[in-house]
Amino acid sequence: TFIGKFSNDEEQMILNLFELTNEIAISDVMKILKMSRATAGRRLAKLISKGSLIQIGDGKTTKYRKKKK
Repeated sequence: TFIGKFSNDEEQMILNLFELTNEIAISDVMKILKMSRATAGRRLAKLISKGSLIQIGDGKTTKYRKKKK
């Protein structure tokens, strides 16, 4: 579906951010990719469930890292 394709593109853009840094916060995703907090959170959660990212910490200090293969 179109929406599924768009979602996958956004997930790939998030993964591309890890070419610049080892860790990102949801606020980084929001600013750089111009997403709402809800959308950024959904995309990050999807990448965690796919095994692409790991979550470090909780709450305001939460960071995300690319999972090593």
